[in-house]
Amino acid sequence: MALEELQRQWDAAGQQNLPTLAPDKIKNMIQARYRRHLWQVIWPEIVGSLVCLYFAALTCVFFHQLDTPFLRMVGVVGVLLLLAFPLLSLVPLVRMYRLGQPQQPFRDQLADFARQKVSFLRVQQVSVGLGFVLFNAMIIICTKIYNEQDVTQEKYFWAIALVVGFSCVYCLNYLSRRYYGRKIAAAEQLLLDLQAEN
Repeated sequence: MALEELQRQWDAAGQQNLPTLAPDKIKNMIQARYRRHLWQVIWPEIVGSLVCLYFAALTCVFFHQLDTPFLRMVGVVGVLLLLAFPLLSLVPLVRMYRLGQPQQPFRDQLADFARQKVSFLRVQQVSVGLGFVLFNAMIIICTKIYNEQDVTQEKYFWAIALVVGFSCVYCLNYLSRRYYGRKIAAAEQLLLDLQAEN
């Protein structure tokens, strides 16, 4: 008896006029999910860019405390890297975020997305080496600015800085690449779904 009653309820539910989603509404929902996935990658990059700009400004303000040619060279390299990192990482992400507009054919959108994705992932790979250099440069600069000491003359500074610097940069980069890879792959899949809807 219960099976027959369940079957009648199922048939009755199937005969009701359920609201259907229009293709435009589905497309808008997919585009919103696409942007949400990319925003989860852009937000940490914006925070990191603000931190980079803060340390670049700090280094410029206290540049007069870097009294040796080596420290000044490290300061200039540090500022250049701190200004380059935000530009290198945010430009491809913003371009990927702007994709998905209906004015452009989907084949072109997917090609643009692939180019920007490769560009962003290449920057992530290069950032491992440059981040290691930047990490050590900022240790040298910050200890000179805050403690007014040149730590490069310490006996074990380079051994400790190289090991700690490489470990920190490698771990952070590994975690960010894994997280970013998942989010960008999900956004790419949504673009493919959007293409399949058309």
